Amino acid sequence: MNTKSRICPVCGGRKTIKKGSSGNRKQLFGCKECGHRFTLSRQKKKTAVHRLWIDFVFHKQTLRELAETYPLDRKTIYAYLLSYVVREKKHHPRPVHLLVDALYFGVREERTSWCALVFRDHDTKENLWWTWGRTETESLYFMGRETL
Repeated sequence: MNTKSRICPVCGGRKTIKKGSSGNRKQLFGCKECGHRFTLSRQKKKTAVHRLWIDFVFHKQTLRELAETYPLDRKTIYAYLLSYVVREKKHHPRPVHLLVDALYFGVREERTSWCALVFRDHDTKENLWWTWGRTETESLYFMGRETL
């Protein structure tokens, strides 16, 4: 059994072991990180893309690392990340210590690079706004400022 397919549905942990079988003869697995027991089932595409997004944004995985973790090639992962629709976040205006940064992916010389620009509240560690771009430009910064 490929260990890549045994991801804990609760915590997303990859340290899983076999834990017997269920009443209907399905293999049970246990997560060493959170202790949750689960059976393998086909993930819906929406769930799989959401996990990709979480690993990409919050676990700071590159496309290469995601391709090693998931049974997908980098172009497919890139297409899934671009198609992912983030729920609109309700922002409550307040004073913040704003951090803004752009993270580049790809190779600039080959013109395959793109960036993610993130506006983040330093104190609460909350991402307030983000967008994609080919390059880091002033217009992206103005757009974020106007949005907030």
